[in-house]
Amino acid sequence: MLDTYIDISKLVPKTGNYQIATGSAVRDLTLLEIASQYETQVSRKMIALTQNQLGKRFGTTELVLQTTKVDGEGVFIYFERSKNVCFCFNAPSGRVRINFPALDALEGVLRQSTVQKGLFRAELYLQEQIHDRRATIGDVLRISFSNSHFKVS
Repeated sequence: MLDTYIDISKLVPKTGNYQIATGSAVRDLTLLEIASQYETQVSRKMIALTQNQLGKRFGTTELVLQTTKVDGEGVFIYFERSKNVCFCFNAPSGRVRINFPALDALEGVLRQSTVQKGLFRAELYLQEQIHDRRATIGDVLRISFSNSHFKVS
């Protein structure tokens, strides 16, 4: 069923069962369009503020989503229980990842829940420091394309 959603011929094997397709691998154009619209209409409008700025910039009656900033790659995860499908993709590039430990762990949690189908926005990032500095999106991409082992956290 996975081939309904992605072009599996573009997947390149990496470490273990992990595979990646560099781009244009999402076949389901509706999924790709929804994700691309989210990136344009929501993610690109996010701003970074300190705790002090948050209180000054927004009044007490405004609804604000506050989250911790991590430096990773924004991705979408599609899960559909009945079709046994779970994959991670980037919009608008269509880069796809399957079978890496964090995704497999999330799929396990979703299968134990009542969720039947979902499209989730997530951030792929590294918790570990690289050469005594915070990991960046460049580090995430470098490891994603290498044959390095992933750790689940």
